[in-house]
Amino acid sequence: MRKIIYKILNRLCLTCTIISTLICLSTKDAYSQDAEFTQFYASPIFLNPAFAGTHMCPRLTLNHRNQWPGVPATFITNAFSYDQHVDGLHGGLGLMIVNDRMANSLQNNRVSGVYSYQMKLSRKFSVRLGLEATFWQKKLDWNQLTFGDMIDPIRGFVYQTGDLPRGGTRSGLDFSAGFLGFSEQFYFGFAAHHLNEPNESLLTNETSPLPRKFTGHMGFHIPWSGSGSVYRETETIVSPNILYRMQGSAQQLNMGLYVQKALM
Repeated sequence: MRKIIYKILNRLCLTCTIISTLICLSTKDAYSQDAEFTQFYASPIFLNPAFAGTHMCPRLTLNHRNQWPGVPATFITNAFSYDQHVDGLHGGLGLMIVNDRMANSLQNNRVSGVYSYQMKLSRKFSVRLGLEATFWQKKLDWNQLTFGDMIDPIRGFVYQTGDLPRGGTRSGLDFSAGFLGFSEQFYFGFAAHHLNEPNESLLTNETSPLPRKFTGHMGFHIPWSGSGSVYRETETIVSPNILYRMQGSAQQLNMGLYVQKALM
């Protein structure tokens, strides 16, 4: 009996979380927001499309985040990206795939193509302008939800719900842009995502635009061994950085520090 009650409470918690999300998506004053990784520079073109090709050599990144793994309605985000510099295009190309899901019921899939153009303003300073085009799809699996009329006090979830399915799948295009200025020891950038504010509402005749996201970031590469160049293979590099982000009414400020040391 205790196991049945625990199972019922868990499934109700999951359903309430998803229904609350849908209510927010259908409310005029509430909007969805992007998935996010805590290590911003570990997913560079997710942060700013102008980062495509900045490493000159091919770069492959894989990111995984499991938020609140101890609760039933956990948020899981996976991202894959590949980018490289292309001399013939005077810049970089990139591909990014992101899957963001909540308890396998609500999913958001995004496939993005990225291009950045590099201009060398002086011997030591360059800028990149990045563009990103994304095809996105958001979908709800109604069969994963449970409701009060499905519960038997003794046997648990045994009945079919009388609640009619609402919502389903929506897809569209999304566009973003970014700017990056950098030298050997300093960089700064700005990115604007969701320039067209696509409608993500899963409910018929409802509008839920994805708000534009604005990101400003900067950082330094400070040689610790005293040679003055960040490209020496045996160099220890200290990289303080700061990031400010705004999306809708949400704002955040992050400050961090990376230490890089070549092993050989």
